[in-house]
Amino acid sequence: MKFSFFDLSGSKIKGECILVEPSPLIKGGALHDLVANDTALEAALGEFTFYEMIDPDQIELWTKFAVDQENNVMQSDKLPNFVQIGRDWKLLD
Repeated sequence: MKFSFFDLSGSKIKGECILVEPSPLIKGGALHDLVANDTALEAALGEFTFYEMIDPDQIELWTKFAVDQENNVMQSDKLPNFVQIGRDWKLLD
């Protein structure tokens, strides 16, 4: 799927990505054991949808990202640490 968002400096970023299924939060996922005993963290991370770049050569700093319910974009290559990298996420036709 094609997407766009604005990075923190205001530049428009476009690319192609895939939805990461299953979510890293489900049993066996990358974050499952980490959040298993922390319901607040699990609830907070449940607000994100996870994606991975199809062509990571386009952007060298990150390949995986998460989008929250307010369309903010977070780098998620080093989960569970999230760093905001953009805003105004949109799926394109």
